Amino acid sequence: MDSRKKYELVAKVLAGASCRETAISVGINNGLLYQWVRYYRMKGYQGFNSLFIRESCEKNCEIYSSK
Repeated sequence: MDSRKKYELVAKVLAGASCRETAISVGINNGLLYQWVRYYRMKGYQGFNSLFIRESCEKNCEIYSSK
């Protein structure tokens, strides 16, 4: 899931949608969505977006280091 979609889910929750129902509707764990919402509240959009860029880089590093 790209960072734009993650942001859309967070925005839904911040607008009043249920975190649990929103997570279920896209097939993710509601705890994960709650973490995204919490991180967005703490860091704002730039910090939120950088979280996913960093996660993506870490995953790519793991892929290359396992080869």
